[in-house]
Amino acid sequence: MFCSSDSASHASVNMESDRTEPLLPFNISLPFRSTSPRVSLQAVKESVSSFVRKTTEKIGTLHMSPEIRRKLEPTEEERPAEASADGVTQPEEARTEIDHLQPPETAEDGMLLGELKAATMEALLKIQDPQVLFDLETMMNILRVWLGHLEKSLWSKDHPNRCPAESPPDSLQSSADEGDLHMDTADNQESLEVVTALHPTSDGGLDFQLQAPVLLEESLRRDVSRLAMMCLEFRVFSPEAPSYMDVSACRFIQKYFYLLDFKRLKRCIVLSYGDAPGVWSAYLEGLKEVSRSGAEAAAIEKGDLVSAIKALNNMEPWDSPLLLAHVSRIYDKFGEAAARALIKFYPSVLPADVVRICRDNPGHFLAYLDNLIKSKPEEQRLPLLQSLLQPESLKLDWLLLAVTHDAPHPTITADPDGNPRPRSHLFTWGYGQLISLLIKLPSDFATKEKMLEICKTFGYWPGYIALCLQLEKRYEALTHIVYLDDMQLLDEKNGLLPETMVEWKYIVHLSQNQHHSTANGEASSASHYDYTNCITEENVALLLAKVIGPDRALPYLQDWGVTERFSDRYSKICDVMKVAEKRQRALIQSMLERCERFLWSQQV
Repeated sequence: MFCSSDSASHASVNMESDRTEPLLPFNISLPFRSTSPRVSLQAVKESVSSFVRKTTEKIGTLHMSPEIRRKLEPTEEERPAEASADGVTQPEEARTEIDHLQPPETAEDGMLLGELKAATMEALLKIQDPQVLFDLETMMNILRVWLGHLEKSLWSKDHPNRCPAESPPDSLQSSADEGDLHMDTADNQESLEVVTALHPTSDGGLDFQLQAPVLLEESLRRDVSRLAMMCLEFRVFSPEAPSYMDVSACRFIQKYFYLLDFKRLKRCIVLSYGDAPGVWSAYLEGLKEVSRSGAEAAAIEKGDLVSAIKALNNMEPWDSPLLLAHVSRIYDKFGEAAARALIKFYPSVLPADVVRICRDNPGHFLAYLDNLIKSKPEEQRLPLLQSLLQPESLKLDWLLLAVTHDAPHPTITADPDGNPRPRSHLFTWGYGQLISLLIKLPSDFATKEKMLEICKTFGYWPGYIALCLQLEKRYEALTHIVYLDDMQLLDEKNGLLPETMVEWKYIVHLSQNQHHSTANGEASSASHYDYTNCITEENVALLLAKVIGPDRALPYLQDWGVTERFSDRYSKICDVMKVAEKRQRALIQSMLERCERFLWSQQV
């Protein structure tokens, strides 16, 4: 096939060194063996074509005259700005520094990129198979194999001093001892696929790689970015060692941050790495590295809170992922005051983002959430809160936060037996309005039961009574109202009004053993204290007489055996009620007669 003797001898050497490929007159190490001969030949053709094209271009450049070379080189104005994976343009200083850091592309680089391109095409073809799409294990194996080629092509460029035979720490180990061997036969060809695994080390983390070590074609960059994101989404790291999952994902993000779509990465972390806070921290630190040299970062560093917020108000685009990095900087510098001010960036920055930024201080997130709800009109607060509670379990988390921050201690609101202390519902709760909205939201029965238990544990009795009514636990609500010793709770507006005579009898007998208290919750035996607002059997009887009338209430009270203990006050108030009732009836009768005369006069 080759005309010269040197070429023939070279071919014979290759034949002797690799007898498994007698049909190839040149020695090219292939990173994979496809199950299809056509795919294998196509990969070889692309690798050789890329090598020949790049070599020809370099030879032509060497023989080019200096004048022609200067004409072909683009000027600074003509050179396009290089953008990162999410479309964020790099500053001029960063591009100049990167140009000096990136070594010129060599023939070895071309070979590695050719291998990466072929492996990427093969992986994309495989994952489009419907059987692969619904087979999680096969999908993860394909991604692990491709990840080995990514490590070989790009990770070694980040660490040029690493020995080629040395397996990189925290990288994919392509060995049959650590991976799974898959033997496939198709068209008389054997294909050996080594499924690799990521083995993190305990040493320090890597610096964030914000630019590719070599120039990548736009199409190749797009495909590699897609597969890199799928590796994170399918959590292909260390399936045998889940404890390393957090570390492995963090190091992958650090090494290949320039390949990742920032918005898609954020969604991936929220959905797949909610139990790994370190992954979110790595993502946030990467965004800070990208935006470190921006004007907004400088304004935050030098200015106060007002100027920092103002610097971000005009940031474009409004949903840029870099806004999250600047918001984190503001919070790190100004603390809770900054958290309360973050409502200005809603909905670009959501409560789900703020709760992660304020992870070490949940009370700061609670202040932000309360400010956000109060910033809306009254009729919009409940729908807004409902839209933010995704998933449903957040309702319990936020309720628990609200009843444990800026709230009275549970020992003040409940006695050792867990019953309410008298008038303890009158204590001030810093986030009482937020708690009330959370309780009003519709939920399933199990969630309402858990909310009821939370309110009882921490002594938030207004919420406990409201939840008892929602769960139709009227007797429990009446019992706690009697313990709270406040007659104002026995009405439909502030609490619960008995509906049947059985409930009236229950609350009358329950109030017989009630120990009354002063407004501050302490027991009092002072004779001058006014008990008209306390829940006593006499006050409950007067309320019953007011609802159904004194004459109708008296037989029931006599049957329950409580009239003997009534004071003269009960008789006097009942007499006043009777007089008022007679006058009211007379007034109604007079008005009816006047209306009747008026109607007859209109018929004449």
